[in-house]
Amino acid sequence: MRPVLEIEDVGRKIVQTCQGLPLAISTIGGILKGKGLRDWELINKDISLYLSRGGGLKEDEYYTVRQVLALSYDNLPQCMRHCFLYLGNFKEDEKIYVEELYQLWLAEGLVKSDDQETGEMMLDKAERYMVEMAQRSLIEVEQRDVGESWSTFRTCRVHDLIRDMCLFKGKEEKFLNLIDFQHTNDMLLSSESKSSRDVARILSLYSYDDSHRSSFKVFDENVIRQLRSLLFFRNYKSSLREWPGKILCIKKFKLLRVLMLTDFDFSKRKCSPLRRIGELVYLTYLSFLNSSLEDLPSSIGDLKNLQTLDLRVRGDINIPNVFWKLKQLKHLYLPLHKIRKLDAVKKLRMDGLNELELMRYFDTTYCETNDLMKLRKLRVLHVRVIVKDLEEVMSFISSNSLRHSILEVKDSNLCSEDGSSCLVQLLECPFINSLWIDAHVGILPKNYDHSHFSRLLTRIVMVNCEFEEDPMILLEKLPNLQTLQMGNNSYLGRELVCSAQGFPQLKRLWLHRLPHLTMWRVNKGAMPNLSSLQINNCPNMVMLPHGLIFLSLLKELMIVNMPETFKDRVRVIGRVEGQDFYKIRHIPYISI
Repeated sequence: MRPVLEIEDVGRKIVQTCQGLPLAISTIGGILKGKGLRDWELINKDISLYLSRGGGLKEDEYYTVRQVLALSYDNLPQCMRHCFLYLGNFKEDEKIYVEELYQLWLAEGLVKSDDQETGEMMLDKAERYMVEMAQRSLIEVEQRDVGESWSTFRTCRVHDLIRDMCLFKGKEEKFLNLIDFQHTNDMLLSSESKSSRDVARILSLYSYDDSHRSSFKVFDENVIRQLRSLLFFRNYKSSLREWPGKILCIKKFKLLRVLMLTDFDFSKRKCSPLRRIGELVYLTYLSFLNSSLEDLPSSIGDLKNLQTLDLRVRGDINIPNVFWKLKQLKHLYLPLHKIRKLDAVKKLRMDGLNELELMRYFDTTYCETNDLMKLRKLRVLHVRVIVKDLEEVMSFISSNSLRHSILEVKDSNLCSEDGSSCLVQLLECPFINSLWIDAHVGILPKNYDHSHFSRLLTRIVMVNCEFEEDPMILLEKLPNLQTLQMGNNSYLGRELVCSAQGFPQLKRLWLHRLPHLTMWRVNKGAMPNLSSLQINNCPNMVMLPHGLIFLSLLKELMIVNMPETFKDRVRVIGRVEGQDFYKIRHIPYISI
């Protein structure tokens, strides 16, 4: 009992030293987690030592927090420090998608494979770093639902003061340099500016557009030659920007490892700056996210060290059949839109991608389905499939050690060659985590055993399914379904019924563009875990179901594009409640 009391005594001293500041206390708490009395006493002394530094800086109202953050940084394992400083590349309060962040860490060589566990992706090891930093309260993470993704987290963000420290330390170590053109003028970027002469390993640019092209004159040959990473982040404007080719010529970046080209217009073929992209032989990360790119250069196949390739461009794109040459590729994002193959006969080959671990938007219309079986290290797959390729794709998903799979079926009809519906076959596939169906289904299958339904299926999106009978009788039997979206004529009937004990794990339900729906019944005991409900553009729906009063965990209700008569039933006008308001009185957030 005595050690506990002594730890409490030291804890009170630490709180007092931190002046009760929440960020400082939580950060120190992250360091002390799982430590014994001796470590608590040492950290308490270290705090006092750090606070004794700084001289005149003590007038800074955030001085205590900054010094505590410096202590926390110095206590990070050496292997994580640059991963932490890397967060300085992102703007204040920006939501950082962790999958992208991990891939950047890996491309920079910040995550080593020396203690990679059997069957583990390098992305998993990067996530271990994230967990450690989150436990130290250096970073805030947004959790995902179980089964929603291979990763535990969706996004992360850092406190402004922590980001300031990342930037300060990053510049001090010549690790990173960030320029936000929205808050920087040409005067600041003049050739006499010290910041322009700083040589850094990583250069991150925000809010750049064509009006800032002249500002790049400040980056002399020495700066460009030393760069290992050039990151153009989103400019969040409707118009695309042109690449400043005369100043930032691709051939200058001989040692570049990371190149992020977001929101650029590369559609003018006659002056494409990408023809010589294959000369960047050290490149490990290349992203064209949200850029316009009509032709992917065939020299992309010369990038033998490439680990991540992101082709989620705006509009259609011509792609040469060279992916099979990228022997080190681990992460591939194929286009969201139509692929125009330069070879009109052959599909895109993937058979050489022996290191591939994650692939999104593989489309059987353009890609060779047989090659999936050759991707032995693939763990995360998002595949788009037409019905004639469905059996082969499902066979692959069922027979491989995938960590997470998303299956999109888009076709005119969800029926096999013998005319039978493939729906039950999809619901029974044991290794599909997320299912999107954009195809006519029509009549519900009659012969099925719901005890065989997948326990891993957590999300279903249905569009244009044109069910003639209530599909809830089938879908509510899925034991772990968490998200259901029904939209665009997915149901042609007039009444939906959610039965007692149906949808035991459902958290989110979205009913969208169901023009024939007039009545929705929710029986007591249905959807006990529902937390979010959206009803959008169901013009003939008369009222909300009485059964909503039983949904005690419902936290959010959004009513969008519904008739005024429907909305008046749930509004409170003055002090007069609509006749259905009692059904939703318990819901904390209501948007009408």
